[in-house]
Amino acid sequence: MIKRLIKKISVLVFLLVGVGMVAPAIAQQTASQGNIIKRVTISSQKGASFLMIRGTLSPGQLGDIEIRKKGETSFVVSIPNALIDPEQIQKLSQKFSLRDPIKQINFIEDIREIGDEVVFIVELEIEARKPYQLEIIKPITSSSIRIRMEEAGMVQKQAEMKKKEMAQKEKLAEKARMLAVKKKEESTVKVRRTTAKAQKTVEEILQQYHRPSIMQLSIINASGWQKRAYKLSVFLGKEKKKEIEESLGIKLDIVNISNAKNDRHNQSTIYFRSNFLKPALFLAKLIPGEQKMVPINNKRERLGVDIEIYLGVDYR
Repeated sequence: MIKRLIKKISVLVFLLVGVGMVAPAIAQQTASQGNIIKRVTISSQKGASFLMIRGTLSPGQLGDIEIRKKGETSFVVSIPNALIDPEQIQKLSQKFSLRDPIKQINFIEDIREIGDEVVFIVELEIEARKPYQLEIIKPITSSSIRIRMEEAGMVQKQAEMKKKEMAQKEKLAEKARMLAVKKKEESTVKVRRTTAKAQKTVEEILQQYHRPSIMQLSIINASGWQKRAYKLSVFLGKEKKKEIEESLGIKLDIVNISNAKNDRHNQSTIYFRSNFLKPALFLAKLIPGEQKMVPINNKRERLGVDIEIYLGVDYR
């Protein structure tokens, strides 16, 4: 009985306000204490559908709007502290065209007692054409409530696409991380190789300039002229021996004097072990003419020989 009486009084006040029969102050106070629903439409923006609830609204009182799902394609939107404008919405059922995602909306006004307070509630019973998910778009303005309508399958599809995108991003991030690790490892290996090569080069240089205690010398005549090797051995082993040993600080030992069998050199060549570079250069200054300097490799390895002098056709 109380509910019916209160509802009749509220509707009467609303009608009086609408036709201007109540003082402006009372009308302003009544409007500020509730929300008047005047129109419900469907709009489309960027491919998405929106349910637009328009009227005179107080956004601060609409924080408790509730959306309930009744069935596969039916929903209830419950708006607190609200009344329907009977002049704007004259029928309690509104139908939509076949192009719209909603078939129809039923408007229901209800009055509830919550403690000592009496609350006016407007419920919109929505019958959609497909399964949708409804979401209130914030902020609510003083003139409209926007509710986004997303197809349930589309929402799931978007969620799956987002999941795939996240997985793809994670995969790319992992690939980038693995590439960075590989690059770092390659860089580390390269640095190690460069360092090892530099150390080896330093060792080779030190070895080349390391002063041995004895120098074993081989003289081979490849000039085609007789006794060239013997004459050079006399020159180095007798005439210059003291100078060589004092200058280099090593003992000179001529271990071989011979003629080349099948090897005829056009240019005189001095072959030397890696740590006999300095003695080889010293001998080159003593020997008349120009000589080519060649390190002894594995192919020309001679056991017991540190420096091997090949006298070519150019030697006189």
